[in-house]
Amino acid sequence: RMYRLYESKSLTAAYKKYRPTHPPELARFVVNKMRSKNKTDSSEKVDVGCGSGQATNIFAPYFKKVLATDPSVNQLEHARMQNKFDNVSYEEGTAENIKVEDCSLDLLVAGCALPYFDHPKFLQEADRVLKPGGYMALYGLQVPVLLQPDEVESIGTSIFKSYSKLCLDEFPDIQHLVVFWNTKYQTIFDAIKYEDKERKESFSLVKNSTMEDFLGFFRSTHAYEMYMKKQAVGLNNLSDKEQMEKLKQLDVAEHCADEVLSRCYYCSCATKPD
Repeated sequence: RMYRLYESKSLTAAYKKYRPTHPPELARFVVNKMRSKNKTDSSEKVDVGCGSGQATNIFAPYFKKVLATDPSVNQLEHARMQNKFDNVSYEEGTAENIKVEDCSLDLLVAGCALPYFDHPKFLQEADRVLKPGGYMALYGLQVPVLLQPDEVESIGTSIFKSYSKLCLDEFPDIQHLVVFWNTKYQTIFDAIKYEDKERKESFSLVKNSTMEDFLGFFRSTHAYEMYMKKQAVGLNNLSDKEQMEKLKQLDVAEHCADEVLSRCYYCSCATKPD
């Protein structure tokens, strides 16, 4: 089943603001692996479920032509506004119906939108569009973690647990997606039929951030937006007030303006047989 989420204007704006710039090391790892496998000239790449273009940007310098697709018109509007690459084009489309010719791609990439794809149809489509020896990279992002001081890190853990409970309690139809995230895409890795495949889990991006950035990650999720609409209350302000009160009680409010935020990535890669 395919899920059409992250398409409203409000959620698209939050996604663009609070979702991270992905680490360049991720693109370098994928491209180096791809070149070692098929000696390609890196001519054509497709990014499916591209959102507002964060991952497209780190891959663009390596390819002559990049097509980035997403079913959300609002996400694509933001992506086109920030695009600085002449070799990148953004088009409306889905991962289950990629508008390129058979056996035409050197690389197919999918990231944080992957949980919402129809996985059997996506893998079938990936096999259609990849060249013999073509490379597929499927990456994900763990929930960001606040590092130091201990009290603030504890609050971050509490927020994450509250969010996970919200997903499981309020949205039973997407409960399996939580399992998919928690297992770091293991099920789709197992479903890839290519024998030449591997997983890597050591990418990270550590930067100074604010508590607002951390909370913003959760506010940029579909589950949060749907819960807000369902409750029709000022949960946003209430959540801020509760968290700031905890910080005040712990006497670490002065640290709130500049915390260390760690984002960890994982990637599953596979090569189509010649």
